[in-house]
Amino acid sequence: MEHDHDEEYVEEDVAKIMLEHLHSLGYDAELVQDLEGPYYSDYFSSASRIVESVCCIKIKGMEFDCMQILVRG
Repeated sequence: MEHDHDEEYVEEDVAKIMLEHLHSLGYDAELVQDLEGPYYSDYFSSASRIVESVCCIKIKGMEFDCMQILVRG
């Protein structure tokens, strides 16, 4: 299987898919301005380092500012 997707195209798909899923679950969600990194430290974990942010999604009525989708490297 060959993948010819441009990285930007894939990132936009992830944001679109997440918004569609949240809307189908009944949440009022929208894309908001992305947050600046660093996102978290991999110093104390075995997880790979976060490379970049894909998007931030605000879900109205929730007790947090936004949900940020990150790419691990």
